Amino acid sequence: MTRIKHRFFLMIVIQLSFLGPMQALSNYEIGDKLSVLSEKGLNLRESSSPDGKKLTLVPYGASITVVGLHPDATFTTEGISGRWVEILYKSYKGFVFDGYLSAFAAPQKGCRSFKEYLSKAVGPGKKETVAAGDYEGQSAIRYGKNILYMGEGGDTFALYFPGISIEELFLIGKLCREVRAKKLALEGSGEFSEGFGNLENRMYLDENGVVIFRRTL
Repeated sequence: MTRIKHRFFLMIVIQLSFLGPMQALSNYEIGDKLSVLSEKGLNLRESSSPDGKKLTLVPYGASITVVGLHPDATFTTEGISGRWVEILYKSYKGFVFDGYLSAFAAPQKGCRSFKEYLSKAVGPGKKETVAAGDYEGQSAIRYGKNILYMGEGGDTFALYFPGISIEELFLIGKLCREVRAKKLALEGSGEFSEGFGNLENRMYLDENGVVIFRRTL
């Protein structure tokens, strides 16, 4: 099966080397199971069009199965870009917008931080000192094999999270109260930034295809 690249892996501090157009979900293929990140749910339609007959509403957090890939034109809603994808949900088969789908589990209601999300979605973190790479010698909490949460004092931190897109990260951040913006707005450089109080959130892609989420004073 052909793996279709739907977007740069823009993340909380991630190591990824996939380079491609920034849009929709990170890579997925037929047979993959994905989660719904839209709090309002996603309309499942009979055809790949917003005017297609509505078959049902796929609720927030539901698991769907990809059954068909359709290289339709990209469109954007609330700053989230994506395409139509054919999916199976329970006994329904139809099309949904993939900008609100994720290979990662949806945060539980009431999520209050990335650390809380990771603990529940990936498993308990383990404290360590990074042994190599750009963050060698820095204290971190490792979740799973590759996700690193690095505290920098006070409310500042950086998170290294392979395999996620900027849209997925933005949506998870909103759901877990780490991101305040209502809509995803990228600057010309492809960077997202917002300030609140004396804090600043930034998401940007480094020279190695790594997406950084960084909170600083």
